[in-house]
Amino acid sequence: MNILNKITIKPRLEAKPLLLLVIWLFLIIIPYLLLTATIENLLKDSESRLLTKSKIQLIDEINDLRASLTPSYYLESKMAVFPNEKANNIYDAVSLANSLERHTNSKVAALFYLNCLNNSFEAYIREDLKKDLGLYSNYTMKNLLLTYASKVDEPIKRDRNISYFQNFLLAAGGINIQPETSTPILSGKENLGRMLGYFKTFGQDGSKEQMLLCLFREKDIPLKEITKNALKQESDSNIKREIINSNSLTQCNLGLTDRIKYKENYKFQIDEKEGLSITSITSDEMLVRLATLNTFYPLGIDRLLKNEPILKVTLPNSKLEHPMRDTVKRLRFPTLLLIMLISFGLIRIAIYGYTTNIRILGKVILCVWGAVILPFTSFLAVLYYNQYFTEEFAENEIEHYIQIQTEVISKAVESYIGNRELAIAELQDRLTGLSKEEFHKTLVDWRSQNGASIISYNYMGGKDTVIGDDENESISQLEKEAKDLFDLGIKNAFEEADLSGIKTIDELKNYYRQFLPNQISAVVSNIGKIYASIPNEPNSLFSLFPIYSKKINGQKEITTVNGSVLIKFDTYKILSELVKRNSGLLREMVLGRYIVRNAIIPITEEDIIAEESKLLKSENFTIKDIYHKLNRILNNKSKSLWSTKNSVNTASYLNIVNSIIACRAEKREKVTDFSKLDMLNIIIYIILMIAALSVMLGSIIVTPIRELQKASEKVANGDYSYKIETKTGDEFESLSEAFNEMTDALYQKEKMTSYVSKDVIEEVSNRNENLLQPSGERIPVSVLFCALSGKKELNEYSPEEVTKIISCLIDAADEISSAFNGQVDKLIEDTVMIVFRKSHPDENIALNASRAALAINNRLKVELPDFKIKMGIASGDAVSGKIGSRNGKLDYTVIGNPVNLAARLKVQAGKAKNTGILICPNSIRLLQGAGRLNFIERMTIKGRTNRTFPLYELIGLREYC
Repeated sequence: MNILNKITIKPRLEAKPLLLLVIWLFLIIIPYLLLTATIENLLKDSESRLLTKSKIQLIDEINDLRASLTPSYYLESKMAVFPNEKANNIYDAVSLANSLERHTNSKVAALFYLNCLNNSFEAYIREDLKKDLGLYSNYTMKNLLLTYASKVDEPIKRDRNISYFQNFLLAAGGINIQPETSTPILSGKENLGRMLGYFKTFGQDGSKEQMLLCLFREKDIPLKEITKNALKQESDSNIKREIINSNSLTQCNLGLTDRIKYKENYKFQIDEKEGLSITSITSDEMLVRLATLNTFYPLGIDRLLKNEPILKVTLPNSKLEHPMRDTVKRLRFPTLLLIMLISFGLIRIAIYGYTTNIRILGKVILCVWGAVILPFTSFLAVLYYNQYFTEEFAENEIEHYIQIQTEVISKAVESYIGNRELAIAELQDRLTGLSKEEFHKTLVDWRSQNGASIISYNYMGGKDTVIGDDENESISQLEKEAKDLFDLGIKNAFEEADLSGIKTIDELKNYYRQFLPNQISAVVSNIGKIYASIPNEPNSLFSLFPIYSKKINGQKEITTVNGSVLIKFDTYKILSELVKRNSGLLREMVLGRYIVRNAIIPITEEDIIAEESKLLKSENFTIKDIYHKLNRILNNKSKSLWSTKNSVNTASYLNIVNSIIACRAEKREKVTDFSKLDMLNIIIYIILMIAALSVMLGSIIVTPIRELQKASEKVANGDYSYKIETKTGDEFESLSEAFNEMTDALYQKEKMTSYVSKDVIEEVSNRNENLLQPSGERIPVSVLFCALSGKKELNEYSPEEVTKIISCLIDAADEISSAFNGQVDKLIEDTVMIVFRKSHPDENIALNASRAALAINNRLKVELPDFKIKMGIASGDAVSGKIGSRNGKLDYTVIGNPVNLAARLKVQAGKAKNTGILICPNSIRLLQGAGRLNFIERMTIKGRTNRTFPLYELIGLREYC
């Protein structure tokens, strides 16, 4: 083989130490130092804020624990999952009571059950309490359940049902049971004492057609069960709740006054083993229960003071460390080891260059480690910084902002209430000295201008008068009692004392009691102020003030009280006016990655948060996922700051309006917050990484690949004589040798195609050595022998002419037979042997052979007009395979009777005067009537039986074939 070109690849393997030093400094050392210092400072700063957040979290947790240590909370938590099945059964009162006692581990005092599906009502009263509870009306108790389920619309009927229930228990004060809420009841019957009522509706698929009202005595709910339930209610699985003995804490050796102060000033301790803990005294209800031993008398006060239970909540030390600190500690040693390895590799390159016996994979890994890993780590650290630290800073800032926002809203409410109080003070001055008609008109005008709901007053000893939107509107009984108490106290306070008839201390004490100082002190302290302190009126604000008149009696100025005024405001209405006047007070704001929304949540019913439709809030503000948190803030009358996965929240109870001020900062979706400095650092490191890889990998991989590409393009264009040589000590050298061997093999294969058939080449190319051994198989074939007959023999022509004639014959035979799925098997002197094999079972090989014979005949009549064509076609089974010596030459051909017969027919083909094609009877049968034939004669053929053999000339084929 001739070699046209010879190319030697010599990559640039020398190294530049200065460039490697720059890479080492800027991509390894400086990033490592900067990252270490930055992360350490960030961790310390974050852990300082984390400690503050942990303290806030523990305060919330201990408040929740204190709120959980009440019978009411215990009952609500248990009743929330009762009945625990799908509530599709039909119950009875006794089975429900038994099931409820097992579920709560507490004795049920009474249970009333109504099933609206079958209109059945049942009641259960504990045997030992039947004397205390006495008789009851099934009809009224049934209506009572419907009342609590809001299925009684008539106010009179509702009040009558609730009044009946109050008399049934001899309850002190009103009973305002709300669904799904535990309600304290103080019964006047000594054996019942303090009780809890709970009303619930349930049913299949939320139908709520079944309802029950259950009553428990507080002393029947075991303190052990309350404690166990409270200790399980931690909001964070990492926080540990405990109730410990006060004797184990030195700071709890305090007097009663100090203990009250101790409850408000929480004590934090940090222990190396336990972590951060907070301690405080337990709930008031639990203290009362321990002090009274479930009676009305302080029987256990001495024991309680000696051994008071203390609440303790602990957060482990692991939660006081930043989550990333442990990861940083673990990565420190691998990072230093990596830096050492990379530095050693760069020193090795600086001394010896890029020539090594390391394989390409190893070189690539070293290059990537040296030029990419640390910069990429820096890039990831920047991302982590943005996603974690920046988010942490943003959360810290948003916490501060929403706390300020909550204070702003609270101050706005207080200021608005203060303005109303100033208006009330001005009203009080205006009313002094007015006639009764002017007094009334002034109050009417003032109410319409200042948004008061009702004004109730008495003047100059007259009856109480109510001013409202409705002429029949009146104040509630509790409001009237408060006003009467106020009137009595004020009147007595301004009366001139006549002590002339008093002779003993007891008489003086009795006279002093007429002033009712203890009862009216709270009212008097709020004269002229707006307050929300009347029970059962949580959505109302009140203001009480007296009307004075002054007279001169001799040299004395005497002040007397002519009457009093009670002003009632609707809390929701007055807060709505505030929000309307300050349109930006509750506006939605976007701060960085957070959307801040605010809300004022009025308490429309006693200790119950209003529905979302009654909130004064920013658009899209929702309390569904924080309802339980708001409920605890309401119960504790406290404030709290907490975070969830997607929001930061703060809420504060505002006593002046009996409402909760809430502020939520929710994360926005798909917010990218890269600073310009971060982006600049990322771009610089990416550029340095690309430059380092280009320098290091270009000399090792890119240059040899380009030269190999050029050689491959030459080979692809058919130049198999192109060779390459390279000395790199790695896989490129082996690849060059393999490439040269491949070009040699392709060159040989191309040459072979000129001498042998495609089948032979495929057989030789097959890697299975067993297939190259002599072998064969019997298959059906059609064999066509084709020869030329001229005016003179071929040996009479010159060699050039013979070559031209035979080439013309072979070209026609090869081209046409290939078109009909046949193959030229061999050339025997001036005869071409063509074999037709089946490529699929339904193929008609005799038809293919006939078509090929006719086509060859037509073509050679044109190309070789001086010659006649002689052809013989025979079909049958023959042995096809590799015929020859095991160690010598193999011939891929067919042998058998069809081959011999086709050769004999070719010899006799001169008798066929039309086409020169003779066909055997078996082939005729395979044509199935498709051939147009001409019978010539019967004769004896060598190799056949003694019988004569018919000769048929193939004239053509019918068109439908």
